[in-house]
Amino acid sequence: VTGPAALGWPSPRGGARMTVRSRDPLSAGSPPEDAHPIEWPQELADVVQHGRLAVVRAEDVDARAGPWRDHAARAGAVLDALGYESAVAQGLRSRLGVHGGGEVAPVTSMAQLRNSGHAVFVWLDPLAPVAGPEGAPPRYAAIGLLKVGHKKLFLSGPSGPLRECCPLCVLDFYVRPTHQRCGVGLRLFSAMLQALGAEPQTLAYDRPSPKLRAFLGRHFGLEHPVPQANQFAVFPDLFLHLERLGKRPPAVGLRRSEGEPPAPTYGTPPSSRQPRSAAFPVTQSRTLW
Repeated sequence: VTGPAALGWPSPRGGARMTVRSRDPLSAGSPPEDAHPIEWPQELADVVQHGRLAVVRAEDVDARAGPWRDHAARAGAVLDALGYESAVAQGLRSRLGVHGGGEVAPVTSMAQLRNSGHAVFVWLDPLAPVAGPEGAPPRYAAIGLLKVGHKKLFLSGPSGPLRECCPLCVLDFYVRPTHQRCGVGLRLFSAMLQALGAEPQTLAYDRPSPKLRAFLGRHFGLEHPVPQANQFAVFPDLFLHLERLGKRPPAVGLRRSEGEPPAPTYGTPPSSRQPRSAAFPVTQSRTLW
């Protein structure tokens, strides 16, 4: 399942580079088959939750204070590789002119995650151990990603005026080709919902591709989004959710303004004083995986 796709727009004045997101199947490439695994850093094996999930938050990889700063480069290589494959699958390219081509333009990378307040949920598959010292950390291959975060949007309700809000958004969603159509996407998406206490009908989806639209309809019955000028897909329940919250946006895992009360986070940073199970705030349910 791939994440957001979008239509191209004219190049801004001065020829500045921009991102073009196309639904044209001729412009979308075929991501490489899993010729080799994208291996999760063994140094971060202790943050893997339930043997399947790693949550990479912007504050975790902060170059100065992040708890993962010593291993951020290796974690970043995983995000960059998955983000690149996701962009190839969606045909996301940058260009200088309306008729020009361009390089692949991922929407998920370590550089984009830093200072964004967003989080990336990475789904992992255990790898066979290799010969080495006894007690070596387990090995995992990264097979999917789901990037989420709050964004300030102007949305119009089914019968209401345009309003400014800051909903939780799905920004990128991808599973590697050889692991598609076997339930990985649903497990990853469900784990995100459970971790954040979110509901699929109250999220905003950044320019969802036909595959993502079909996924939402098949698994959650979400088939008729409210049209938006910014090409986000939102559903009527989002506006009811915003009314319940009032004008104050939810503060899950975001940087806070002065005077705002502490916000819940996407997960607990790794710590030698905590058991692994404490790093993922969900019930110990076996239904997801």
